[in-house]
Order: sequence, then structure tokens, then C-alpha cells
Amino acid sequence: MVYQKNEKGYALIIVLFAIVFITIITAVFMRGALNNAAQEKTMDNNNLAIVAAESGIDYYSFELKKAYDEKELNSLLTNLLKNAVQDMIDKKKTSIDYNEIQEKLADRVIDNLIDIIRRIDLKQQNNTYDMSDDYEHILLIESTVPGRENVITPLISEQNLENGQTKITLTGKALGKQKNVDNQKDLAFVLAFYIPNIELLVDGNLDEDDNSNGFDDILIPKDICKNTVKIENENCLFLTNKTSDLEYITKKSLVYLNGDYSGWKSVKIEDSTFRMANMTSGSYFDIRDSNFYVKGNLSKHGNTKLQDSTTYIGGNFAESGSIDFQKSNITIGGMFGYQSSQNNKIQDSVMKVGLDFNSPNLVTIQGTHLTVGGMMKFNSGGILEYSNLKIGEELNAPSKLYTKNSQLAIGRYLQLNSGADFQDTKMIIGSYLNSPQVLDIKKSEISIGDYLQINTPSKFRGANISIGGKFGSPVKIEIQDSSLRTSVADIGALNLQNSKFCAETFKVRDLNMQNSKIYYVNSSSHTGKDIIKLSKQDFEETCKFYLKLDDPKQPTDGLQKPEVPQAPDADIKWEDYKPNLENVTY
Repeated sequence: MVYQKNEKGYALIIVLFAIVFITIITAVFMRGALNNAAQEKTMDNNNLAIVAAESGIDYYSFELKKAYDEKELNSLLTNLLKNAVQDMIDKKKTSIDYNEIQEKLADRVIDNLIDIIRRIDLKQQNNTYDMSDDYEHILLIESTVPGRENVITPLISEQNLENGQTKITLTGKALGKQKNVDNQKDLAFVLAFYIPNIELLVDGNLDEDDNSNGFDDILIPKDICKNTVKIENENCLFLTNKTSDLEYITKKSLVYLNGDYSGWKSVKIEDSTFRMANMTSGSYFDIRDSNFYVKGNLSKHGNTKLQDSTTYIGGNFAESGSIDFQKSNITIGGMFGYQSSQNNKIQDSVMKVGLDFNSPNLVTIQGTHLTVGGMMKFNSGGILEYSNLKIGEELNAPSKLYTKNSQLAIGRYLQLNSGADFQDTKMIIGSYLNSPQVLDIKKSEISIGDYLQINTPSKFRGANISIGGKFGSPVKIEIQDSSLRTSVADIGALNLQNSKFCAETFKVRDLNMQNSKIYYVNSSSHTGKDIIKLSKQDFEETCKFYLKLDDPKQPTDGLQKPEVPQAPDADIKWEDYKPNLENVTY
């Protein structure tokens, strides 16, 4: 074989270049592999620090939740109720201050939290909590509790919620770290504790009969009434077959009818007591400065007037005429209704209706405390002024409703077929408010549990309104100098002036706003510098709303012997309010 000149030299150079190239490529890959290994090790270390912090949150949450001791809280509540009842007796109070009791329960949970944090802090001063041989976690101690001296602890806040519960929020941090290495990660966490609405759960459980009365204790007189037409200064037994004769009972008389009244004459009772089993018929009754007792039902015509008197009807009260109640105590165990279309009024009285209150014609209620156990209906409208009204079920007002300087608590819904005018009114509605017609709200506070629907242009001025569900209206709503909060706003046109409008979801077709702000969480149909998106937590803080009403006074009869009240049972399912880990921030 014959080789050309320099052929061996070229081959050697090519081999050397190949060796150098392979060496360089190998070095590059090795460097990349080493960098990846280092990065993976760093990531693993960071992840382990996070896992250590997460483990810390699990541990500290478990320990801190022990502050909510169900047996301890129930025992404390029982003692607080007993002490409150004794305080009622000693200081002649008429009711229990449930807000004070609820605050003391919240204080106990906060005190327990502080004690647990102190124990954790003391232990951490000596050693940390090991997750493994290389990692550990600690609870960061970072701020103070306002009003509690010399206590260092994670931030603890207290808030009264719309549903009457007290929310205790603990915000803390858990630190996960690698031992002897500068590698650590802290995670923020939020624990929520709830004290239930104590008044809602135990109020009304005082051991007494709501319809108890002293009339049942009246002894049957031995003497028969001397005069069956006009009875003066007698304590006597009235004969059942003579009720058609009766016209007057006066001058501190006590008349006992051991049967039913079925007379037809007008009767005037003054400064006396009249007791009967039932009233099956009757004409005009004018009762003044007297006690009037019907054990069963009362059914009559011809109008009823009560003035400075006490009336007890154990069953139903049906009046085909008008009613005029002034400065009186009225208890009706069953249903109440009247028929007259004129001059129906209840003034400066305390009244309780066990079942339904049916008002087919206009009634004016002024300066009155009224409790209705069932539903209430104003067929031809109603006027409520300077009064306190509590309804167990719904309020149905086919005609326009007017309220002024009053409080209303409605267990279910409020139906306003012809709209309403609310002025200086405080109102809590358990379910919804539906108003097809104009709703005019001035200087009022209103809490609606579910939705508000308005189908006619309406105005809110100087109002503070909270709506648990949706605020819906296809027409224009004007809001001035007011604050409104709702879950969802779906409105045709909205005019805001000097107001704050809060809606988690804000949907408005036409918006006009002056010197106002809109806050939302999820979405907004409009944007602008005064339309501000907030987190759920900031929304709750910015738009918080709390409204509490006083219960109406309850009627008494002047004959009833005072009973020693007994403490209500502290029968609360605390497990329904267990603390929970609300949030973890990475």
C-alpha cells in the first residue's frame, strides 16, 4: 500500500481534536449535573423546612384548640346563669344580661389561649420541637393582646357577628428550620373560635308559665250578687242565666261568673274585677281601671275599649267591632282578630298574642310593646310608632306599612305588597323582604337574613342595611348617606351619594356615584378608583354590621304573685361550634 505525503499527520490531528471535544462535552454535562444536584438539595431542604412548619401548625393548632374546653364552658355558663338570676332577685332586675355572659365565656377562651401560649413559650426557651434529627419547628411569639398587661402572644382579636355569635380569631406563625443551618420557613395560620348566641339558645327557658296568671287563684265567692244590673262594691257569684241583665260593675267589685257570658247589653266595668269561663256573645264593653278575665274564648261584637286595665283571654279573642286599647296589659293565649274598619288603635300598652294577630282593617299601634307568637297580617295597612313589635313567624302587609321610632323583630319573612315607609326604625328579619312597590327607608337600621327584592324605584336615606343573600331590583335604587352590605347585588340602576356599598358580587347595569365607595370580593360590573376589590377577610372587617334589638316587655296581671325565677338550662351543643383552622398562608 502506498501512503501520500503528510497523510499520517492529518489523522493524528483529527484524533486529538476528537479527544478534546469529548472531554469538553463531558465537563459541561458533569457541571450541569452537579448544579442540578445542588439545586435539588436546596429545594429538598426548603421543602423540608415548609413541611416542618406545617407540622408545627398541626401541633400548635391541636394544643391551642384545647382552650375551647366544652365541659369547662358549659360549667361556667351554668354558674353564670345562676348568678345572673340571683342578681335579678337581689337587684330587682327584669331580665338577664346575656351579652355580659357571652363576653365572660369569650374571656375564658382568651385566657385559656394565653395560658397555653405561655406554656409553649416556656418549653421553647429550653428546647424546640423536633420533627426529625435535622429539622425542628417553633411557635413565633410576636405581638401583644390589647388591655392585658405583660402578656406576649400571637395576635388575638374578638368580633361580634351579625348572627349574635362572638368570633375569637388567633393569628400566629409557625417556623420550620434546619438545625445548625440558615434554612428556615415560616407559615402564618388563623384559628377561629366561636361562642354561640347565648340569648338565642337559652332565653325564654326561665321556669315559668308564659300565660300564668293570678285570676285562676280567685276563690269562688259564697254570696250571690244582689243586683244583676248594676253591681257596686260586692264580692259575689253571678248567675249564668242573668248575664243579659248586666250593665255595670263598679266600686271595687269582684264578680265571679262560673260559666259563659252571653249578654247583649253594653257593659261598663270600672275599678273592679270580672271573671268568666267564656264569652259567646256580647255588645260594647268599656273596661277602665279593672281586671278582666276570660278563661277560654271571647267572641263578641260592638267594640271593646280597655283603659288602664289588665285583660287575660286564655283562648281566642274575636271582635266583630273595633278595638281601643290604652295603657293596658293584654294577654291572649290563642288568636286575635277584629273586623271594624275605623278607629282601631293600641296605645301605650303591653300586649301578647300566643298565636296569630289578624288585622283586616287599618290599625294604629303607638307606644306599645307587642309580642305575637305566630303570624301577623295588616290587610288594610298598619301604623307602628314608638313601639316594639316581635313576631314569631311572618308579617304580611298587603296594604302600605308605616313605622316610626320603632323596633321590629320578624322570625320569618316580611311581605309588603304596597310598599312601606320606615323612619327611625330598627328591624331584624329572619328570612326575606319582598316589596313589589316603593320602599322608603330613612334613618333606619335593618338586618335581612336572606334576600331583598324591590320592583319599584325606591330610596334609602341615612340607612344602615345588611342583606345576607341577594339584593335584587330591576329598577332604580337611590342610596344617600347610607351603608349597605349584601352578598350579591343585581340592580338595574344604582345612584350612590355619600354612601358605602358592599357586595361580594357587584352587578349593576347603570351606576352613578358621588363621594361614595363600592367594595367587592368576587367580581364587579364596573371599575374605578372608588370601586375596590378586597379579600374576604378585609371585606368582613370593612363592611361589618351588628344589630341587636331589645325584647318587648311582657304583660303582667296585677293579681299574680311574684315567682322566684329559676335559671334556664345551659343545654348547648358546644360540638357544633368547635374551633377550626381557618387559613394557612405560605
